[in-house]
Amino acid sequence: MNIEEFVAGLDIASTLDLNSSSRLQTFYDTALKGYETTDLETDGFTNAPIKLNSEVEFAEAKKYLRGMATYTSEDSEPIARGREAELTKWSESIPTIRYAVKLGKDDYKNRLLAAQDSVFSAVLESNGRKGNVARQSLRDYLIRTTTEDLRAFPESTVASLNYQCGQMLSKRGLYITRENNPDGIVGVKFESRVPEGNVTKEKWYTVKADGSLEYVTTVNPIMTLKKKIRELRMDQYNGYTNVRVEMNYRTFFRMLEHPEVLEMIGNPNKELAILVAGLSKNTAASAKAQDVGRNQLLEWSDAAAVAWFKSAVGADEVKLHTAVVGVDKLDGTTKRYKTKKLNVFEEGVVLLRPTGNIGIIQPVQVIRPDKEYVYANFMNGWGIIEYFYDGRQKTQEWISEVSFLAVPTCPSDLYYVEVEEIASGSTTTRAKSA
Repeated sequence: MNIEEFVAGLDIASTLDLNSSSRLQTFYDTALKGYETTDLETDGFTNAPIKLNSEVEFAEAKKYLRGMATYTSEDSEPIARGREAELTKWSESIPTIRYAVKLGKDDYKNRLLAAQDSVFSAVLESNGRKGNVARQSLRDYLIRTTTEDLRAFPESTVASLNYQCGQMLSKRGLYITRENNPDGIVGVKFESRVPEGNVTKEKWYTVKADGSLEYVTTVNPIMTLKKKIRELRMDQYNGYTNVRVEMNYRTFFRMLEHPEVLEMIGNPNKELAILVAGLSKNTAASAKAQDVGRNQLLEWSDAAAVAWFKSAVGADEVKLHTAVVGVDKLDGTTKRYKTKKLNVFEEGVVLLRPTGNIGIIQPVQVIRPDKEYVYANFMNGWGIIEYFYDGRQKTQEWISEVSFLAVPTCPSDLYYVEVEEIASGSTTTRAKSA
């Protein structure tokens, strides 16, 4: 392989035989499709059939209590009655999400140098079979680097999908801001339509300026949630029997460290009062119980802590959210991108909802009037990845486009307790530089 063949071989589309949509699709399905489900966090949402119209209407039927049949005499007719379903309707414009990867001359030069070492090493080990070995080595190298380049498309889309679901569940809407969309549109909101009456504000703690917590000792988080879960089970009309509790991982353990909760853990049978002889029941017993509870909490595994909480509040399922997503923002000084981490499910919020699916992910068909170019479908066929070469600028560019929105379909069944207050000047943030 001479230098001309070597340089020509770094043409990704030609060397990997990706000059047609069908071949690019085969490459994607073979090397990249698995990334569409890696780290996917969409529990509670099911995929809806794809639609053509980006303005989609949703509806929630009001719960209906069936009336009993009518007692009549043997010869009389019952009065016929119909039922018109009472629907709450709303519409949303499904947002479009794009991602781009561009490779220029400098990128090619660096890859030439890296590929040269890889090819020459293979040639030295080929025992004279230089040509085929060099070409195959270059092809293997390009498969690895191209896979690394293009995996950004399914991974970034999965991150956006996770964020949509988590924000709909925790913030009751997706709000596009400069923080989570620094290079795109801002000020757009997609709301879940949860009734305001479903949201309870009960402060359990304050995050102070130094990051420490100040607990509100006049409330008991466990009793608050237990009472609400029982209310849902007793309400045969608007409630439900299978209850799932969701919250951020940090919020969960902050809740368990609440003094009232620690006392419940450390003194489950209310026996410590008689074990602390000669001291005030209200001070010594409580303090001792909290110490015991704190030590027990440290000894527990996460699974053991969840099991205790699940039993204490009477929940059927408990979900702790740990997923984060990255947001790339250009630093005006260094001219380099920095990545911030955002929680998928917000801190300071507790969600009570029915078990099972409570929403859909509504995709919209991507439209192209002319498909005489190289592209591949991805994300269940919802979106496309297009390939372009700019001969004047000497750049190769891959651009993805996909449209979808996660939407709760039973917002009236979602109940919230907002429990956290952030003190003014607090250094605690939910977006951290990576």
